[in-house]
Amino acid sequence: MGRPLKELGSARLGAHGLGAEVRHRRVLRGLSQERLGGLVHFSGALVGKIEKGERAASLGFCERADAVLETGGVLARMLHASTDGRRPGPADGLDDPAAESLLWVDDVAAAVRLSCRMWGAEVDRRAALASAALVAGAFASPLALWLWGVPDALPAGGGRRVGQGEVDALWAMCGSLADADHRPGGGYARSTLTHYLDAVVRPVLLDAVFDERVGRGLLGAAARLCDLCAFMSFDSAEQGLAQRYFVQALRLAHGSGGRALGGHILGDMSMQAHHLGDAGRALELAEAGYRAGREAGSPSTAARCAVLAGRAHALRGDAAAAARSRLLADRRLDATAAEPEPRWIRFFTPAQLAVESQYIASDVGDHREARRIADELGAPAADMQRRRVLSAATLADAHLHPADTDVDRACAVLTEVLPAMPALTSVRARDRVDGVRRKLARHAGRACVREFEQRHEQLALVAG
Repeated sequence: MGRPLKELGSARLGAHGLGAEVRHRRVLRGLSQERLGGLVHFSGALVGKIEKGERAASLGFCERADAVLETGGVLARMLHASTDGRRPGPADGLDDPAAESLLWVDDVAAAVRLSCRMWGAEVDRRAALASAALVAGAFASPLALWLWGVPDALPAGGGRRVGQGEVDALWAMCGSLADADHRPGGGYARSTLTHYLDAVVRPVLLDAVFDERVGRGLLGAAARLCDLCAFMSFDSAEQGLAQRYFVQALRLAHGSGGRALGGHILGDMSMQAHHLGDAGRALELAEAGYRAGREAGSPSTAARCAVLAGRAHALRGDAAAAARSRLLADRRLDATAAEPEPRWIRFFTPAQLAVESQYIASDVGDHREARRIADELGAPAADMQRRRVLSAATLADAHLHPADTDVDRACAVLTEVLPAMPALTSVRARDRVDGVRRKLARHAGRACVREFEQRHEQLALVAG
């Protein structure tokens, strides 16, 4: 027999009154705290604290609980009345940001509020999100809702009127931050991006008046900024944080009506899944992104997602399927776009497709093909430092294949990119180099390996 429920008298107001209502509705539905927590993607322990008034409920919790408990929106209205519409702070806001930020909220206005609270939570108390764990299967529901969700109706705004100039300014910032990410990697400008989201983007989305065209443009730019934040987190090995920003980026892209942008985000999500070794999820996301690119008339988006599907096939060991996807990507990139391609996908040129093809060859163990592609490509552009290091590490690894080993050449390839290493903030690229260094350690007696390690150590000391 369970312990009797603690009395929560009606005289206790605010969080206690809301907590009492949560408990009442839960008991009526015959649910335990753990069961309700699972249904709303929060812990049962947090449900218990909310019911006792020890923790303030967030809007996301109330909206999900309203849906599960079929209250007709009672909990969200109670929360709004108790906070008087204030932005939640550390004590009464995003109670469990790691759980809330994985949610796909049906109403676009609520989705905007959730993203804005997420940005504020990270700026105010980043540890609450930075330590978020990766959740297996968390992309499944957002992907399904992206594929089958109905178009959103934009929320009515309030306050100052904004126009296309504000949209253009946000997209210009997207371009600047993407350029910064392409150079040294994800850790370089991420803090700037999160503060920009909270200080600039949030007030525009929540407190401005705009027509539908401008509103969808604002949502699209916000989605792209979230996607950049997600990719930077992924590149910096903060995988749980990246996962949460990807979900919100995809939701905002859906609200904007930008199918090509959504396809691009799905491609980024596929890259994370591939990096984590989840070939099945990587393939599912890449194929969804490919369809979105085709539907939107963006050949570059479709081509990128097709070659990412090839990488997923390669990770599975299916060289034939990987080759088919690679050829499909080539055909799509040759197609003519219905309209000029947006700036965020213009980096995907034939040279970038060749780089991805090099990765596919490496993944399926065709090291001779990986070397051939690298020879044809030559050195990447100076403004793509991360890509240069990743490609060099892949080529060096290809020279260490047991059946065709060239240790001298592997060391020479890595030595060429050593000057870029001190400024590199991409954990992903650094890990790739370290993986090749571990293979070189088997040849520690070779002079070229000793010399490479000495130079690497010198640069590491300078960077430190």
